[in-house]
Amino acid sequence: DLELTLQVFEKLLDRPELASLPAGIVLQAYLPDAPDAMARIRAFAERRVAAGGAPLKVRLVKGANLALEKVDASVHGWRQAPLLSKQDTDAQYKRMLMEALDDDRIAAVQVGVAGHNLFDVAFTHLLMLERHVTPGPLGGVEFEMLAGMAPAQQAVVREATGTMRLYVPVVAPQQFDVAVSYLVRRLEENASSENFMSAAFELDSSPELFDRERERFSRSLVEALEETSVSTHRDQDRSAETA
Repeated sequence: DLELTLQVFEKLLDRPELASLPAGIVLQAYLPDAPDAMARIRAFAERRVAAGGAPLKVRLVKGANLALEKVDASVHGWRQAPLLSKQDTDAQYKRMLMEALDDDRIAAVQVGVAGHNLFDVAFTHLLMLERHVTPGPLGGVEFEMLAGMAPAQQAVVREATGTMRLYVPVVAPQQFDVAVSYLVRRLEENASSENFMSAAFELDSSPELFDRERERFSRSLVEALEETSVSTHRDQDRSAETA
């Protein structure tokens, strides 16, 4: 749905009556298409700002449906649309942050750094300090987490960085099953050993878990600095599904 979403986003925000409307969109770093999508949004936003309009915002997330995408691709005989591993996703997330956290670019595209991995948060904060990028809504960069997920850590990040936006899903009462499925997905995600949150509450008491997460961060950072991902995996004909 990425191309369709981008077209709708641009078409709506190109309307003259919405020129001054602050608006945003989410990009999932586990899509190989995400860097090109970011460049496209940036070009659109720069034209908008140059014409006197408001800047846009991209909330950058890693993507939480990698396991589901693997199953879906396997069942249909498709090439997997997202990147193939969590490490590749973590690397692309860092790569996109390093590209986006620039004062000139933030003037047109503000950034929501979404995620609970404290290694990534610390890396981003140090990068902002090195590049003299101002945190907070007025500065164009915010750290973002989910409400109720490790509130003590959220408070520390807010105190250290000066910014924290909390997200919470909201649904109509008749669609409460959607909220339940979202909760179950989050519980499954957090229980996975590949996810930082499975170690988040024991980092100070378990050297093994701390070393595990530090090593994962280091490997993905090296990959981010040394490699690039393919531009897309969307080369299959999904109108010709396999049985």
